[in-house]
Amino acid sequence: ILGGALLLSACCLALIGNCVRLHYAALRQGGELARLRQDPLLKKYPSAPAPPEQLDLETARALGEKQGLTFVSSRGGDNEMELLFTGGYTVFLDYLRALSAEPSGEISQITIGQEQKIIIKGEQYAK
Repeated sequence: ILGGALLLSACCLALIGNCVRLHYAALRQGGELARLRQDPLLKKYPSAPAPPEQLDLETARALGEKQGLTFVSSRGGDNEMELLFTGGYTVFLDYLRALSAEPSGEISQITIGQEQKIIIKGEQYAK
């Protein structure tokens, strides 16, 4: 019975991981479509401020707090930002939706457990 429960738990975790990957891929596509819709506006109003070139740590934390996440810790460094927080699965997906609208680099790791961790690699994120 214990082996079956462990196997079922492993399958559930794998399924959750795949769902998160699929959601993030869909969000990424939505972000690209938003940029395509934004291009004509930027051409029409060239004096409008351009979107930021990179996502900084404070903006990432503010986005998460706005979505209802509680940050445990976060750090930024050369070409990497790591965010560790607690919050529900749907809150986490809302955070990914908000993050996809930002130029966030490459999300290289997402861990879902009691504490969720997301690592973003790309430009230097430290201010």
